[in-house]
Amino acid sequence: MLRVFQSILLIILVPAMLLANDPQDSVDTAMHLDDQKSSKKKNAWRKLGQSTLIYAPDDFSIQEPEQMTFKLEGVRMDVYSRDFAQGDVVYLEILRPAGVHGFYSYLYDKDGNQLPLTRTAWGYRILLPIGAQDKREKIELLWKQSVADRFGKARIEIPINEKSFPQTRWYNRVGQFLPEIAPRMAGGEESDPSPEAAESPDPPGGSGTENRENLSAVQPAPGKEPSSESGSDTGPAHDSQSALDSADSEIQETAEEREKREQKEKQALEEEKSEEQLSNFMKKITLEKSLRSQVFERKGNDLITSRLSHPRDMHYVTSQCFTSRVKVSYRYENGRRVEVGRRVVMHNGVDLRGRPGTPIYSIADGQVVLARSMHFEGNFTIIDHGLGIFSGYMHQSNLRVQVGQYVRAGERIGDVGNTGYSTGPHLHLSLWIRGVPVDPISLYSLPIRD
Repeated sequence: MLRVFQSILLIILVPAMLLANDPQDSVDTAMHLDDQKSSKKKNAWRKLGQSTLIYAPDDFSIQEPEQMTFKLEGVRMDVYSRDFAQGDVVYLEILRPAGVHGFYSYLYDKDGNQLPLTRTAWGYRILLPIGAQDKREKIELLWKQSVADRFGKARIEIPINEKSFPQTRWYNRVGQFLPEIAPRMAGGEESDPSPEAAESPDPPGGSGTENRENLSAVQPAPGKEPSSESGSDTGPAHDSQSALDSADSEIQETAEEREKREQKEKQALEEEKSEEQLSNFMKKITLEKSLRSQVFERKGNDLITSRLSHPRDMHYVTSQCFTSRVKVSYRYENGRRVEVGRRVVMHNGVDLRGRPGTPIYSIADGQVVLARSMHFEGNFTIIDHGLGIFSGYMHQSNLRVQVGQYVRAGERIGDVGNTGYSTGPHLHLSLWIRGVPVDPISLYSLPIRD
């Protein structure tokens, strides 16, 4: 009976030991453990419309678009948007009639500027922005086209729905080296430079008034002789003691004056250092602003395809796009918090929560045109999607792409972080269409086709 039991035990244990020593099995086990540690939320390709695919986490709900249709000379124009509201992206298609040759369409804005249509196998397409502060009641377009030997034009009006955005209040403590421009940076009124910065330190030995007081203590008044009367103490010994006392008093006062002078010199050095830091800071900000301007001047070809991607592996919004932020700048004086400026700014992007090191994905196909560390944005990536459309990814802990690199929707381009002007780990995602900021989330309601 014992031998039977031992045989059964060997049959069970030997394969288990062999598996335990298998390197590939160890790798699979490690990957399985990593999967268990990672978020349960997974990204997957989901379909919108007939041909649009969106790579999105399972906790993200794709909102179906609203649609408007216009017709001209037998040609149909379909217009889509999440809500046709302030801050939304609008997608417009002009469909080629079947069996027609010599088909051309042109689109102009209200001011007569021609808009950049992309020609496709089935017609034309374009993405249009509705600004968050757009006060127009409608988008007015002029549509011109040629179909075979027929020409036509029509005015298109797309209503804009008004939208209200949330408001929050932010407090920013002014740093020591930027007290003068901090209110301006925060949007408040400029404070006058400290008058102490313009003062020059007193010459060695203190001020002129102090020197005159010192001289009067050891010199007789004009026209008078020094008095030798001092009660019972007279004679040379008394004169020597008085001289010593006067010398001690003079030495003591000089030490106090030297301490004051050293304090003023130290203050002057600190102010000089602050001015140098301020100058270097402003040079850095000016350079970064110039870099952004150069990027947004690009006019690349349309690179967007029918594939889009959510930028994260989970959907948790910590600050909505176009949230109105009241920024209050303050500093401490004598232990009290003193407000030095305030302004209301609009948050031109959406903040998405994420643990440090978790993935960031490109929202659409495009070319990387900026990937570097910047003061406010932290590790910052900008992708050019063509025709004046750019997406920006801020505060990353790690950049995984380089300038000039082409990326596809859903490709990992960086990791979530807390770099730059940030209060915690998150991704700030922005989307600009020909200079107008729009809500990136509204892009995922559009049935974009190749």
